[in-house]
Parts: sequence; C-alpha cells; structure tokens
Amino acid sequence: MTPEINQKPRQLQNSEHIGRYADAAGRHIHYFEQGKGDTLLLIHSLGQSLFTWHKVLDALSEHYRVIAVDLPGHGYSDKPADEPPYGIGALSDTLVAFMDELGIDRADVIAFSMGSMIALDMAARYAGRIGRLVLICPGGLTATMPYQIRSLESALTGWLAAATLSQKTVANLLMDAFFDKTLITPDMVREYYKPYADKSAGAALRSALRAFDEEEIMPALRDVENDVLILWGVDDRWREVSTAEVFHIALPNAQFALIRNCGHVLHEEKPDRFLEYALDFLEHGIDKSAQP
Repeated sequence: MTPEINQKPRQLQNSEHIGRYADAAGRHIHYFEQGKGDTLLLIHSLGQSLFTWHKVLDALSEHYRVIAVDLPGHGYSDKPADEPPYGIGALSDTLVAFMDELGIDRADVIAFSMGSMIALDMAARYAGRIGRLVLICPGGLTATMPYQIRSLESALTGWLAAATLSQKTVANLLMDAFFDKTLITPDMVREYYKPYADKSAGAALRSALRAFDEEEIMPALRDVENDVLILWGVDDRWREVSTAEVFHIALPNAQFALIRNCGHVLHEEKPDRFLEYALDFLEHGIDKSAQP
C-alpha cells in the first residue's frame, strides 16, 4: 500500500509517516505512524483527532511502532453523511480492517475516554488481535460533561450545536476538561479546532455521538481476558473517579491508578506520569503478585 501523503499538524512535523488508507467502502482513514517494534495502536475519544497524542507520541515511538488513527468522522479522516459507520461495533470493525491492511496481526492499545469503549469492543470480539490495554477514563457521555457536548446528541438542538461549533467552543471545552488551565495554549486550541472548521465535521460528530452506546459493550467486559490498566485523573470533572470502579470490578484482569492534580485529558496534562505508568504496564502487564 502506498499512502497518500497529507499535511501534518504542526506538532507532528517530525513524524516518519502520515498517510491515508481507503477502506472497503472507499472511505479514507487518516493516520500517523512512527517507530519500530511491536505495534501500539492509539485511539482518541469522540470529538477529537490523533492530535490528542502529540505530547506522548515521540516517547512511545522510542519503544513501539506507534500508529494513531483519526476515527471515521473525525480529524482528517472522511466524514460520510450517508450510512455513517459510527457505532462502537462499526468503528471496531473499521480499525481491525485497518490493521489487516497494514499487516498488523496483533497490537497493544492505548485508548482515551469513549475511544476506550471501542478498544474494549475490539478486545471482546477480536480477542486474538488485541494485546494489553491502557484505558484513560473509559466510558460514554455523562451528565457532568459540558452542555455543548451533551446538546450535540439531542434530536432537537443537536443540529444547532453542530452548526455553531467554533474555536471559542473548543477553547471553553478544554478549559473545562483541564485541571491546570495554564497548559492550554492558542496553538493547542487551533490544532484541535482545525479539522472541525467545516460543516460536515460538526454533522459527523453529531452522528457519532448519537450512534455511540456504551451499554452495548458493558455486558461483554467479563469476557475481556486481556491485561488492562485503567488510568484516571483525580480531578476529572467530566467523568467522576467513582465510575472507574465499574470497569475495575467487571474486567477480570485490570489494575487501576489515580493521578492527582489532573483532569479529564490525563495524557496531555500529565504526560510524564502517563508515560511512566503506561510504558511499565505495556512491558510487564498485570502484577500478579499484587492481586488478592
């Protein structure tokens, strides 16, 4: 496969590979690849892009062949309006087909927020293809998330929220998601907003949120035998720490760690702490001696 070279976000200018893969339906999936070794797949949350990994990509690629994708309807991937493939199962199938195209038999996965539910679905339905999982505050929409996000799901107001998505909206959302507001820069806001500046992006995001139902995967959590590390920011306002217990109990091989002075976007606020936990876990897996 010879990928079409695409413009890189400013913070990814040193990447070895940025490309676009066309799936069976002709939809293009935009992705980033860097490093050598075992494959590590990075899955962002809904409403994001692969840019969310910009602070940790270089460090991870020192140890792994890192591949970060823009999910369909997100970032610089195609944003189809007809029969959008945005449900959890459809996104899982797309990512496994993507792995097939790149010749990846098996991959460890790091996933953030709603992207974690896609990773869990992949582990449940494609057990042999997925290795260790690092999940950052997994789950779906919550009542404590900002109205700008929750309103996108509404049948009445969703179209308006999608149509009025702006750079200011993105800045306000980041301010709410971060514990340390000083980390939010104009450059970060611009890079987050850039893929969502056109109307098709807002409509695709709305479709993705409306199709996303985390309850589809919850009954299958006990079937996920993979080693799982769950990371959570103590000061996460979007998804309360108490939510973690559901995953910790349901997943048979899971460990859980809290990071203080940290909000929802843990890997961006505390990249060094995130890397410390993630790299150790990816190398060694669950510490069986610490299990009851």
